[in-house]
Amino acid sequence: MQPYGDNFIPVIPVDWKEHTAEHPFCCDPTCSCHEDESNIDRVYQEYQDGEVTEQEATYIVQGKTV
Repeated sequence: MQPYGDNFIPVIPVDWKEHTAEHPFCCDPTCSCHEDESNIDRVYQEYQDGEVTEQEATYIVQGKTV
């Protein structure tokens, strides 16, 4: 069986973490973004408004969402 060269997606590492208004949390657990009270409050408000579940809110703050 021969390997295929078209069945992968290259991942290019970068030296910075992206934090945007839409995605304020990154996947680095040591980053201070996970302790930013204003962003955590925003996610908590989304939870209170019923826009996300408790588990989804936890994943968002942990940076485990896309």
